[in-house]
Amino acid sequence: MPCRLPRPWSLLAALVLFAPAARAASFPPDGVWGPAYQGTAYVGDPLDDGANNAREIVGDATAPAIFIYNDGLHFMVRVRLDTDPRQNATNLRPFGWGILFDTDGNFNAYEYSVMANGVGGTLEFAQNTSPTNVGDPSDAAETAIEILPMDFSVGGNIQVTVAGTTFNGNADYFLDFALSMVSFTNAGVVDPIRLLGGTSNNGRSITVDLAGTAMAPGPGTIALAISDPINKDGTAADPDDDGDGTPASTDPDDSDPCVPATNVAACDLDGDGVGGDVDPDNNNPCTPSITVAACDADGDGVGGDVDPDNNDPCTPSVAVAACDADGDGVGGDVDPDNNDPCVPSTVVAACDADGDGVGGDVDPDNNDPCAPSVAVAACDADGDGSPGDVDPDNNNPCTPSIAVAACDADGDGSPGDVDPDNNNPCTPSIAVAACDFDNDGSPGDVDPDNNDPCTPSIAVASCDADNDGTPGDTDPDNNNPCTPPSRWRHVTPMAMAHPATSTPTTTTPALLHRGGGVRLRQRRHPRRRRPRQQRPLHALHRGRQLRRRQRRDAGRHRPRQRGPLHPLHHRRGVRLRQRRHPWRCRP
Repeated sequence: MPCRLPRPWSLLAALVLFAPAARAASFPPDGVWGPAYQGTAYVGDPLDDGANNAREIVGDATAPAIFIYNDGLHFMVRVRLDTDPRQNATNLRPFGWGILFDTDGNFNAYEYSVMANGVGGTLEFAQNTSPTNVGDPSDAAETAIEILPMDFSVGGNIQVTVAGTTFNGNADYFLDFALSMVSFTNAGVVDPIRLLGGTSNNGRSITVDLAGTAMAPGPGTIALAISDPINKDGTAADPDDDGDGTPASTDPDDSDPCVPATNVAACDLDGDGVGGDVDPDNNNPCTPSITVAACDADGDGVGGDVDPDNNDPCTPSVAVAACDADGDGVGGDVDPDNNDPCVPSTVVAACDADGDGVGGDVDPDNNDPCAPSVAVAACDADGDGSPGDVDPDNNNPCTPSIAVAACDADGDGSPGDVDPDNNNPCTPSIAVAACDFDNDGSPGDVDPDNNDPCTPSIAVASCDADNDGTPGDTDPDNNNPCTPPSRWRHVTPMAMAHPATSTPTTTTPALLHRGGGVRLRQRRHPRRRRPRQQRPLHALHRGRQLRRRQRRDAGRHRPRQRGPLHPLHHRRGVRLRQRRHPWRCRP
């Protein structure tokens, strides 16, 4: 009965299994192994992203995590592990270690796996003939190409050595193993290849710790962890030092991942942490997000990852050049007071120091609210408390009201808010300059008696000290009521005060008839008026009337003497008028 292999082993696997044993491997010294690169750095791996029992791959930019080498007879693999993977001197722990490699540049699937399988104690070279095409390194390779038993003897195909590093504070280890180069040649594997290193719970995939990324093995992680192209002998293939996917042979600048294109994952031109293949604007660090360190959207020098408001240059501080909190055009780093637009200068548009609504760049006097206009609310030019935009006359403190402190309508020095009568300068006091209460032309602050028009001087118009009706400024003697003199032939009109009644009387000028003594009635009755004769009386009439009146009024009224009286007249009782009317004036 023919021997049948359990599926999924292929005919090629069967031929390999029954092939004669390969020659003993000779592992090279440490400096000969070819490390795998990602960009310009070695493939490393973050700490503590794997598992215990030596399933933690370690490495960094100075200590590569995975290596390969071939001497023409054997393809050799080396991985750096956190602890010793052996459970005893001749067996590994029941897990898997090794590499996957890509040969076609399509990271949706890998093509081959080279694993040390501690579960079966074998070294296996297998092909991923039915990929899931989701970029998942845990997708198991189905078809075995070569399977060899582990041989830990000197010159065997597997060894464990101390690595010389202590990533977790304890010694690290190298796991080295080798397979026949004939198998690789027969499988058609040609240079260059790309590597994925890691650990597993089986011998056909990577399921636990994937080198080159902190991500656990899963869909899409092949592209994150894949190395740069490398030849099977460990030498750099057509290298892609900048990791932009363009080999050095065709890359104009293989140290710049953004050359020749910015729309690749390796290119983060704006430093926002988003690869160019998904960044909508790879020249703007604030796209697609402003909350990243590279984005300083407001230009305040604070990265978006710590700036509370990346659209406000004045947050978190106003003392930066980009912040002009007061809008005066002076950056906060040199502005003494970034909250005052009038500091350090008042001649800027943002500064309205006087509050008149006119910017300091056009205001002739930014400290005067009444310049350039008095018709603004801030301007009270007359100090009456009424804003200029509602005051009918902003230059007159008595408009619209006289009852305010600034208004002294009567000029008496008493503010309108306390003056009982702001139209009367003699209220509340007559002892002020504006008050001439007695109308004598002397201000009340220097007039000894502001109720007496004859003080301090009688030679003023309002003073009639002798009550003769003649103003003091024209009366030659204002203490003598008989000066200036009056004549019966022609009497100047004047106001006279009767001593008894103090009632002013008016005497009308009288023209005496030639021959004298006529019109005695007017002298007897000074308040009466008679019609003036339109023409002179006849001489006979004058004499007849005169005699008639003399007889009738004998002893009462006599014609005025034109010269000195005769002494007999005193004895005969003449000049009776003066005795009867002592208040009348004689020449």
